[in-house]
Amino acid sequence: DNAKMPVITFETTNHDFGNLMQGEKVSYTYKFTNTGKAPLVISSVVPSCGCTVAQFTKTPIMPNGHGTVSINFNTETKRGMVQSGVIVQANTYPSETKLTFTATVNSKN
Repeated sequence: DNAKMPVITFETTNHDFGNLMQGEKVSYTYKFTNTGKAPLVISSVVPSCGCTVAQFTKTPIMPNGHGTVSINFNTETKRGMVQSGVIVQANTYPSETKLTFTATVNSKN
């Protein structure tokens, strides 16, 4: 019954870092609200590549409560247009929410 389920509502699911220099390390925090009727639990956040590390709220988020998913992106091995992201797995329906980010990585030389 979806009426009694948690719902993860992100302020934004995509972030553009704009122009970065190769080797730069940047981070961004996606903020969300549990707009459902039950406690929301994130089980894991899976990065789509090794260039990204994620941290997230590990405690249950009550209805109307807030949480975050933070990503750290390392441009060391990247060049040009980059589109990457993470998959947030939670006790929601659907169980996976995709968060993406884009950047243009300029080489040092």
